[in-house]
Amino acid sequence: MKILYFDCVSGISGDMTLSALIDLGVPQEVIVEAVERVVPGEVTFRFESVRSGGVRAIRTSVGLSGRVPPLRHYTDIVAAIEAGPLADGVRDRALAVFRLLAEAEGKVHGVPPERVHFHEVGAWDSIADVVGVSAGIEALGVDLLAASPVPLGRGTVRTEHGILPVPAPATLELVAGMPVVAGPVDGELTTPTGAALLRALVSQVGDMPTMLVRKAGYGAGHRELPGRPNVLRLVLGEGSGEAVRAFDSSEWLVSTNLDDCSPQVAAHVLGRLLQAGALDAWFTPIQMKKNRPGVELSVLCAEELRTRIAEMIFKETTAIGLREVPLLRKRLPREWVEVETRWGAVRVKLCRLDGDVVNAAPEFEDARRLSEEHGVPVREVLAEAVAAWRVRRSLEGKDGGAPPDKPGA
Repeated sequence: MKILYFDCVSGISGDMTLSALIDLGVPQEVIVEAVERVVPGEVTFRFESVRSGGVRAIRTSVGLSGRVPPLRHYTDIVAAIEAGPLADGVRDRALAVFRLLAEAEGKVHGVPPERVHFHEVGAWDSIADVVGVSAGIEALGVDLLAASPVPLGRGTVRTEHGILPVPAPATLELVAGMPVVAGPVDGELTTPTGAALLRALVSQVGDMPTMLVRKAGYGAGHRELPGRPNVLRLVLGEGSGEAVRAFDSSEWLVSTNLDDCSPQVAAHVLGRLLQAGALDAWFTPIQMKKNRPGVELSVLCAEELRTRIAEMIFKETTAIGLREVPLLRKRLPREWVEVETRWGAVRVKLCRLDGDVVNAAPEFEDARRLSEEHGVPVREVLAEAVAAWRVRRSLEGKDGGAPPDKPGA
């Protein structure tokens, strides 16, 4: 099992996480291309190697290409992410992070999440950081994300709302229920974006899980700290034993039976649950008492989202009771490769078992986009992408196993 451990020695921010992923080995183009799919031609990146407190690290700077249309509200950001042809895992992670940010900011300022307003530059920075980090995590194909207790900083910080205490109110909302430490220096060490990334992605907080360390990556912040490196360290390794048990018990199945909920409301609720960060959600037709046709609503979610998912179901549906069951969930490691078809490039997701490829599925959104651009059936693009992967595999001679006969099988 592949484990990624967030060692928050000096806190965490979005750009520090992005930088550490690149230092860990995620190709820069994976980050840039994902962000381009959401805000095409609007964001620039500069990646540089620096030293912080004697530690070599990568530092990322995000800029704007020029005058850009406003993209300030949470709903605008959600629409941009949903419109971008992203892989499902990348899109779902990014939406979950922004939902948490909007909820925290909304609670602090007393407005609904849908009305949360982001400062213009901050919004574009956050889009680049959150979408880029989501793409980097997807590229690594990790099974478990864990983190150390996070230092928050102390003192005050200047924001567009004026002087605020550290940790910022939104940050404090996001780390509620997580192990944290104060200090150890004055200033903001953990930003709201960094806290939202931890809340959305990490399933356990504490000491580093038992694992065989493979590699570490360092992401530097944009200021120097007295007497310590201002870096986030990401440790990639392979785990078993305690790490497997912790991971296996970290997800829950929440379900309920409905026979008096309209189809329109049911469809709306399913989308809302996925947008809130559920790993999966679905309906199953069932027969209920008095021979009434009904549906079973099932939601798979991480432990930290279980309470929110339950609240959403009670508020949005006619449910008056829920079933909650801890699950043992196994995921095959996955990675992305890109193949060329006669109409353009298509990403293919590879899933491995004991190192061998047992599933190769073209990204449907890539195929759909090429289908629309060139006026060809999408099934032809999918078929050619699978064929291109077969040719690539046979030429490289590196991967065992066989891809599916049908795309996405």
